Amino acid sequence: MKKIFYSILDVLYPGRCPVCHRILKDKRTSVCPECRDTFRPVRGHYCLKCGKPVKPDEEYCRECGKGTRSFDRGRGVFLYDGIMRRSLVRYKYYGCREYGDYYGEEICRYAGGEIRRWAPDVIVPVPLYKRKLRMRGFNQSAYLARKIGETLGIPVRAGGGRCFYHRGNDRRRCGLSESGGGGKSAFYYSLHRKSVGELRKKHFS
Repeated sequence: MKKIFYSILDVLYPGRCPVCHRILKDKRTSVCPECRDTFRPVRGHYCLKCGKPVKPDEEYCRECGKGTRSFDRGRGVFLYDGIMRRSLVRYKYYGCREYGDYYGEEICRYAGGEIRRWAPDVIVPVPLYKRKLRMRGFNQSAYLARKIGETLGIPVRAGGGRCFYHRGNDRRRCGLSESGGGGKSAFYYSLHRKSVGELRKKHFS
């Protein structure tokens, strides 16, 4: 029964290539063969903090060299050029959920070994507040996290908290997005008490 259901879905909503957006001829793949090498992976020298490409004689990018970050380590997989940007826009705003399958495969392909060396106990995806979730149809971060977690054998902990947005003296419940600089605006993720107990003393990504 489940096989029939997914066959119908393939007819109604065929998978598309995350590069050219054409319908995939081979349902066993997540990208067209001719598009596979279009996205440019981050190779060679990259920032030891955030993972962005840097010059051979640099250890950190300009932003990370200025001061502390709110995270311990990051890793870029593809260069953020025009093609990559268009693909991400379709994934985030146009319901191209299948793109997450390809992104997850490539993240594990290029950075899976590094993620394993970080030895995270759990992956916690960035949450969306309710209005954005209704607008987008699904949480892209959570979908991608599950794909990575399944491949690398790392548990994923999605949900279990509330998001707040703080601008100046105004604080209201909201979702996570780009945080402003200079302390004028910021985003917070408040875990429920049960989630705090589950994640305490965990190393998470």
